[in-house]
Amino acid sequence: MSPTPTLPATWQALLAEFRRCFSSSTFPVFCALTTGLVACTRLRTITGMLIGAGMNMAWRHERAHRFFSRAVWCIDHVGLVLARLIVATLVEEGAPLLVAVDDSVNRHSGKKVHGAF
Repeated sequence: MSPTPTLPATWQALLAEFRRCFSSSTFPVFCALTTGLVACTRLRTITGMLIGAGMNMAWRHERAHRFFSRAVWCIDHVGLVLARLIVATLVEEGAPLLVAVDDSVNRHSGKKVHGAF
């Protein structure tokens, strides 16, 4: 088995859109985990994604776990790239776009914020 998965050209082109969000060492891990997420037929765990990508025997599991726990990358940058791809693919140019935002993951505190403490 090759140390990196062989991916279709269209999938590689899609993943390449995210290249600037990651360092040279974290981008291959992102590609493998994303491929495994799509290919996984069981639970979407880190181990399941490695199995789905066919990388469970080629890489140590710690490499994938470190991607989430210690690697330097910004989920906001990834989200913006994904949003741009979705809009470019699904929305006609010049069409209005309604965006709903969930800010529940942001910290809310202060005297005037209901329920915050």
